[in-house]
Amino acid sequence: MNLIYSILAVSAILLMVSLTGCSKKEELSVRDEGEEANVEFTLSDQYDKVRNGARLILNYDAHSNSFKSDLLIVTYPFFA
Repeated sequence: MNLIYSILAVSAILLMVSLTGCSKKEELSVRDEGEEANVEFTLSDQYDKVRNGARLILNYDAHSNSFKSDLLIVTYPFFA
């Protein structure tokens, strides 16, 4: 009988821990890096932006009806 109570107690504890973990609201931290809000581009525009050491160049290709992009790493190593 003690074995059944032990199994029920462990099951109840595991259930409470799992429910507590799922109910916590995860807060996402987003750094404001000066992003433009609601910026619209035409299909002839080129998006060229450097952020966090990467340069993204984005163009629309009408022939393939898709966006083509290049991503370049622009961080510079420090030499001692």
